[in-house]
Amino acid sequence: MQEAIQQVREELGPEAIIYQTRRYKKRGFWWMENRGGVEIMAGVEEQKPQFASLIKEASGAQNSLPEIKEEISWKPAGGISKLPPNLEKKLLDRGVKEEIVKEIGTELHGDENYTQIKEKILERLPPGKEITPGEGFPRVVTLIGPTGTGKTTALAKIAETFVRKRGKKVVLLNQDTNRWGAGEQLEKLGNRLDIDVETVFSPGDLTRAIEKFFDADLILLDTMGCNPMQKEVLLQLKGIIRHEFIDERLLVLSINTRNEDLVNYRDRFGEIGFSGFVFTKLDETGALGNILNLAWGREENLGYVSRSQKVSESLQFLDRGILIDEVLK
Repeated sequence: MQEAIQQVREELGPEAIIYQTRRYKKRGFWWMENRGGVEIMAGVEEQKPQFASLIKEASGAQNSLPEIKEEISWKPAGGISKLPPNLEKKLLDRGVKEEIVKEIGTELHGDENYTQIKEKILERLPPGKEITPGEGFPRVVTLIGPTGTGKTTALAKIAETFVRKRGKKVVLLNQDTNRWGAGEQLEKLGNRLDIDVETVFSPGDLTRAIEKFFDADLILLDTMGCNPMQKEVLLQLKGIIRHEFIDERLLVLSINTRNEDLVNYRDRFGEIGFSGFVFTKLDETGALGNILNLAWGREENLGYVSRSQKVSESLQFLDRGILIDEVLK
């Protein structure tokens, strides 16, 4: 028996496991020698590779362990939408709200390309609309918004564009009598562009000014910045901007403002009514997603964006297709 076991271990190795042994007698005729035998059932258990050997093997493989780790970490720990992980990450990094990211990914099948996803976003953004001069009578445009958003600078850029680049007759009206130096700022602009500037205090003054400059192509009204949390101030502003002769009411918002405040401003000024957006100070933030958050599913038009406080640098028309490309690039 010992000799047989030794033979097994020589053939299968020292890790061989003996499962069963059995002696038996070999049966035959009486004149044959009756020899016995030994039956041994043995085998070798398959060894599982140790963790250390796996690491060693991976480090010597074609795809090294650092590369594998990088590929895994590229995907978010838990995606919130059906969007490709890289596009979802870009939207979130640019400040787009999670609920909008989820909505964009709704009904995707996983095989859409960039163009198809872009089209889906376009469906939920309002179109852009440029300011156009009147024909035979002035077009009246007013800018409204909180204090410090750059309304007067935006108005100056619009005036500069229509006077210097388009050769139109422009008139500036100032209703901002509260801010120190606002009137002087417009007066200087008027002198530089050689255009009329006038201050109005009431809806009646506005009517008379529009009648006075009825031969103008464009009348721009600068309003006082106000705290939208003060209802009486909003109502006072409403008395001016809801004038029957005003064609466009553009809400000017500084895009580097906290998103929650921007949404609050939009909703508060929405109570008195506006027709489009102007976004300023884009050079001071990378959170372009705030624009998507504010315009998503709205009826107000996209208007203009401003990347600088220099009057010489014109407002840029906000093309929603270019906006999406900027957010996702």
